[in-house]
Amino acid sequence: MTNEVLTSKIICFNNQETKELFKPVIAEIVAVPGIEGIAFDGFGYQNYRRCHCENCQKLLTEYSSKHPEMTKNDAEIVFFRNVLVDYINGLADYARSQKEGIKTSIHIWPVFAPDPLYGNRLNIDFCGQTAAWYTLWPPEKITEYSQIISREATKYYPRQQGVGMIGYYDRPGKFPVKDADRVEMELKTMIENGCSEVQVCGAKDVISNKKISAVFKKYFK
Repeated sequence: MTNEVLTSKIICFNNQETKELFKPVIAEIVAVPGIEGIAFDGFGYQNYRRCHCENCQKLLTEYSSKHPEMTKNDAEIVFFRNVLVDYINGLADYARSQKEGIKTSIHIWPVFAPDPLYGNRLNIDFCGQTAAWYTLWPPEKITEYSQIISREATKYYPRQQGVGMIGYYDRPGKFPVKDADRVEMELKTMIENGCSEVQVCGAKDVISNKKISAVFKKYFK
């Protein structure tokens, strides 16, 4: 994918050990006095589409045989989207089982290329989905994504608040440079199209740049 390189090695979410991996971590975090929420990130596929391990291939074959009405491609998309949804929802349910009233948040990344805005299927309080990436998306795409994120947030779970994510890094040579006018256009477009709740990465880069931080102060007093 253009301008997308994911070099991190990602574990298989169908592995039983993986399903138990983060529970002790979650339990430890939510047990800290005063903690009111827990945030997730980094749940996706290294190739943005699927896992190719032997177990996943076996499970996909079984799923496809049970859904002859689907094409091979459609079955693959639904199966691997469901894997992510079930895994993330399982972690959120576990967090709530450990501490009543705990809030959950997530940023959907890495992108699931066949269905990039699947996040409304998550039983999460604040579901952050990318509305303006580090690359320079056209305003029309930011508008479209912001509208979908805000409009469809409660389609599956009433608890969910749709959150738009804006990417900003002040790292010339590694990421496209966004000046203050560009950041303001992106934020303004997101907010005007329903994303009143916003995530940003990285916050340190925003705070360190006076012109960029001034834009954020303008919209988030």
